[in-house]
Amino acid sequence: SLYVCSGGSKHFCALLDSGDVRCWGKNDKGQLGRGDAIDPLGRFPNTTGDALKNVDLGSAASAKATAKATAVACGGDSTCALLSDGRVKCWGANERGQLGLGTNKT
Repeated sequence: SLYVCSGGSKHFCALLDSGDVRCWGKNDKGQLGRGDAIDPLGRFPNTTGDALKNVDLGSAASAKATAKATAVACGGDSTCALLSDGRVKCWGANERGQLGLGTNKT
């Protein structure tokens, strides 16, 4: 079930009580966390709710399990999740280095 929802300029992400994150809306900068920058999600009923895929948060620091989020925040065209092991994962627009990667490349 839904734990918290955050919105950016044209996208939204939900943190589920399972620690999974699902995003929908505009995806022109990769802000949905799908690994691409095409096709918005959520325009049609069959593309929302349980039809949404979880964002790939990577492996947990122990590498024995999938990482889970404890918080999520959407910026204008980017999103960041605080993971249960204290790391932060961000995705989406990075023209001004907002993903914290040390560069302005996505």
